[in-house]
Amino acid sequence: MRRRDFLAATVKLSTAVVASIFPGIRDSYAVSTPRNRSFRPIILLRSGLDTPVMAALTRTLADIGARRQTELKVAPVTTFDPAALQHELRQWQGTRLVGVMDAATQLLLEETLRDLGGTILCTGIHRGDPTLMGPSRHHFSSAPAAAGIGNAMAAVLSASSHDYCITETATGISQRSASGFSSISPKQNWAEAVGTVLAMAATDTWCPGMAIRGMASGSLAGKLFFNSLVADI
Repeated sequence: MRRRDFLAATVKLSTAVVASIFPGIRDSYAVSTPRNRSFRPIILLRSGLDTPVMAALTRTLADIGARRQTELKVAPVTTFDPAALQHELRQWQGTRLVGVMDAATQLLLEETLRDLGGTILCTGIHRGDPTLMGPSRHHFSSAPAAAGIGNAMAAVLSASSHDYCITETATGISQRSASGFSSISPKQNWAEAVGTVLAMAATDTWCPGMAIRGMASGSLAGKLFFNSLVADI
C-alpha cells in the first residue's frame, strides 16, 4: 500500500488532530518594513475552514503588492482524489500555494506536492477560542526559507489584549530576530493574525530568524482549530 493510500485510509477514520500545549513567556517584537521582492504568482487554497482567515490574508497580500492569480478549492478528505489534484496542480508550476485546511487534508496535499517535486515552506497548527477574541496557540514548522514566521505571528498578536502561545521549529536556523510587516492593523483577532502571517509567508516579507516564545494561554474549551500550509510547486 502506498503511503498516501495508507494516509487516506487512516484519516477517514479520524480527521482530528490534538495540538500540543506549548508553554512559554511573553516577549516583545519589533516590526520591520518588508523587503522588495519579485513575488511568485499565488494560489489561494480554499477548504471551507478559511472564512475568518481569508479576508486578512487577501487584504495583506494587496497591501504588500503581491498579485493573486487564482483560487483553488481543496476537496474534503472523504472525497480527496490525488490524481485529480496532481492534474490540477501541474497547471500551476512556478506558483506558491497558501491556505488553511484540516490536518488530514494537509497530509494528503503534502504527499501530492512532493510527488510533483514541490517544496513545503512552512506548516502551522492553530487553535483558539471559537469566538476569535480569546486566547490562542500556534506551532509552526518551517524550512530555512520561511524561518521567522512564528516571530511574525508574535508581532501581530502582541498588539492584541488576548493571551497567546507561539512556537516554531525551523530547520537549519537557530537565530531569533525581529519580524513583522509595517502596515499590520492593531488588535487583530487570532484568526486574522493567521491570515496576515500566511500572506507574509507567501511573499517572504519578514526578517530571517526563529521565534519560540509567547505566553501560555488559559483553557481553550470548545476550541476552533485548523492547519495552515505554504508551499512552492
